[in-house]
Amino acid sequence: MKKKEFEAIGKRLLPDLPNFAVKGDLLLIRPLGCALRGVCFNRSIDPRSFYVEIFIQPIFVPSEHIGFNIGWRLRGGSGGSDSWDADVPNLIMALSAGLRREALPFLSRIQSPRDIADAASSVHKIKGPI
Repeated sequence: MKKKEFEAIGKRLLPDLPNFAVKGDLLLIRPLGCALRGVCFNRSIDPRSFYVEIFIQPIFVPSEHIGFNIGWRLRGGSGGSDSWDADVPNLIMALSAGLRREALPFLSRIQSPRDIADAASSVHKIKGPI
C-alpha cells in the first residue's frame, strides 16, 4: 500500500476520531502538547495488507523519526491478527471500532510528561495496555 492509500483510509476514519488530523500515513491528535499521539499505518510484505501502530512519542526527547517505543499494534485484522487487509468490505468500520476501543482511551489520557511515563510502564508491546 502507498502513503496516499493510507491517507485516504485516515480521512475516512476522521468522523469517528475527534481532534485527529491526517498527515500522510499518520493520524495525529491535536493539539500536540507534550507528546506526539497517534496512529501510524505501516506497510506489510503483502502488498494489500498493513499494520496499525498506536503510539506516543514524547516531544521533549529530540528525534528525527517516530519511534514506536511506547505503543502497540492494533489487532483485529483478518483472523484476529495484527495485520489488516485493505480489500475487506468492512475495513473502515472494523478499524474505527478498534481505534475507538483501544487508541482513544489510551491516547486521550496523555496530558503531561508524567502521563507518558505511566503509559510507558503500562503497555505491553504485543498486547497493548496492561
